[in-house]
Amino acid sequence: MDYAQTLENLIQASYVGNLKELAELWEAMGLSGEEIDQRMDTVRTKISDITTEMVECDRENKMKIEEACNNYKKDIRVLWRKLKQSGEPEQLPSGLTLLEQLKALKLQLTSLEEKRNEIMGQFRSLIDEERAMASKLGLEAVYIDEDTIPEKEDMQRVEDNLRKMIRVKEERETHMFTMKEQIVTLLDALGMDLNATTLSSVLDGDDEFDSLKLSDLRSVQHTMEELRTTLDQKKDEVKTLMTDITNLYSRLAIPASQQCPLSTGQVCGVEELIREDNLTQLKEEKMKLELLKNENMKIIVDNAKSELSELWRVCMVGQKEQDLFLSGLVEDTDETLTDVDTEISRLGRYHAMHKETLQKMATFIDLCDLAQDLKERMQDPKRLFKNRGKAMVQEEQDRKKVNSIPRKKEELLALAEHKGNLIVFDESLSTMVEDYAQLYEELFPPPPTRSKTQQSNSNSLSSTRSGKSFSTTNSLRSNKTASPRSTKKLGRYHTSPAARRNISRVTPLSAHQSSS
Repeated sequence: MDYAQTLENLIQASYVGNLKELAELWEAMGLSGEEIDQRMDTVRTKISDITTEMVECDRENKMKIEEACNNYKKDIRVLWRKLKQSGEPEQLPSGLTLLEQLKALKLQLTSLEEKRNEIMGQFRSLIDEERAMASKLGLEAVYIDEDTIPEKEDMQRVEDNLRKMIRVKEERETHMFTMKEQIVTLLDALGMDLNATTLSSVLDGDDEFDSLKLSDLRSVQHTMEELRTTLDQKKDEVKTLMTDITNLYSRLAIPASQQCPLSTGQVCGVEELIREDNLTQLKEEKMKLELLKNENMKIIVDNAKSELSELWRVCMVGQKEQDLFLSGLVEDTDETLTDVDTEISRLGRYHAMHKETLQKMATFIDLCDLAQDLKERMQDPKRLFKNRGKAMVQEEQDRKKVNSIPRKKEELLALAEHKGNLIVFDESLSTMVEDYAQLYEELFPPPPTRSKTQQSNSNSLSSTRSGKSFSTTNSLRSNKTASPRSTKKLGRYHTSPAARRNISRVTPLSAHQSSS
């Protein structure tokens, strides 16, 4: 069809009548030839502009359609390769207009996309599950190009990664559940209302899509550890309060019938006492006792000193050491009570550390006393006529005990060698043991040898190399103590827990160290 001729005919039909009228108008007006030529040129120009504009517009439209066709062809070739189709894409029939080509190419691309979606549908659910799991756990998913049909090896990697992440998910869920249970238990132990805490959103998360990233687990673990620390602090606070209250009851000599049952642990254990109402009651009881303590300080200090005296006795603290400590005390003040309590605590630890040595030393001294008593009985000529049978049996039993002194001596010297050469009766343990052993040997000398019979027999039974005797050392037994101050032990020092004050004075310890 000749569109140009048809358009020309249409245009002529539309302006023929107007051209005749224009000619009549120009003649009627009497226009000159130049004016008429000018008007005719205007009509020609306008018609030319309109047709030119239309040509340019449709030329651009033709280029756009051609570009769209080329893009469809390109997409078709790419998708054809991704789908691993054999051969080349189907060619369009010849003689088609551009719009017909565009429509045909679009249908061909749509058909290929539907085929791709059908194939990808077999893998999409697996890929989506793996990516969702990776997002939940904060792990890496296997990279799969969404526009590419996955290879069998790619899908195997996705399946393996998914199985691994499922195991990780189960482990983390178990760990998270355990921690949340512990948090609930800790909150209950602390008497905290879960609904009133910001933890409720963390602990009530039952959604299956809850995040299980490592950062989430660390956050919950941090919360659990903070609560556990708080609980431990509360327990320590309760134990300290109960210890302080018990000490104050003892110091104030308050009878059990007047003591608060809650404060002495008769009502409930520490787990219940940490609750706020019970803890408040403990604090109030301590405050009440502190007021009583301040009002009865002298009695309390005297009671503490009595307790200290008993510890001095069992720890064998010498008189010099006792006097040194007491000289540092002033009047009955809270500071004095603190010093005495500190000394009691130190000596308690000291006694626990050297209990074996102290007990063996006490037994050794008792045996030495028994040795002197036995010697005096044996020297009594009338003993054979007084309760002869009973006395002789007792004498034989005492002799067996006394004969163990050398063995006891070696045991004590071994303890001094390996566990510390303590100070007893203001003297080193090894020195006192040797002195007592020598006194024993003088009371009960071993059978004489040839060399000994040639020696002078001038030593007195009541003296030793240090000029001591049981009669002089027995006076120490009224104060059975052994000073726990530091002393040199076979080349090293054993440190005593005896309390020291920051005052300028020469103590037996400093004198001993300076002489060493």
